[in-house]
Amino acid sequence: ILPLTTFFPRSLVFVVRCRPEPRPIRYSSSAASDVYKRQDVDAGFDTHNIPYDVLWLDIEHTNGKKYFTWDHHNFPKPLELINKIAASGRKMVTITDPHIKKERGYYVHDEGSSKGFMVHTAQGADYEGHCWPGTSKWVDFYNKDARDWYDTMFSFSKYTESTPDVYTWIDMNETSVFNYP
Repeated sequence: ILPLTTFFPRSLVFVVRCRPEPRPIRYSSSAASDVYKRQDVDAGFDTHNIPYDVLWLDIEHTNGKKYFTWDHHNFPKPLELINKIAASGRKMVTITDPHIKKERGYYVHDEGSSKGFMVHTAQGADYEGHCWPGTSKWVDFYNKDARDWYDTMFSFSKYTESTPDVYTWIDMNETSVFNYP
């Protein structure tokens, strides 16, 4: 007899505690001025005795909506910011999605495409569609080699401005395409 459910490892405690999504961080294009320069969001929670454990950064923290990168205009010193948040006992969570921006020179796109790790059309070409970053491709997560390769994107040698205090929120785990044939 096979069980209908399985047991999962225990979640990190901070995942299940108070975790508001500060709107200025999640949606504002001036997120750095809110957190990094004025530190209003992080300090504001302390000033008003509002508990929170995690600072969530949506796609706007990236360079041109390319996951595993930082927008250095709005986040000029991401490692300093991460360390500041960590020093207060909080965590930082950045986003990634299953779609990858199609852009030559963007290492995630270039590696995934050259290794054949993207979803293919019936004709064998990389499938392209439109999602948050614009023209995008999707990692073929049915391919074990593609999954193993994608796992390397989270390493500090690839996600270079990350630290053990940065966690990842894999959003839109269902494949979303804003246009389709």
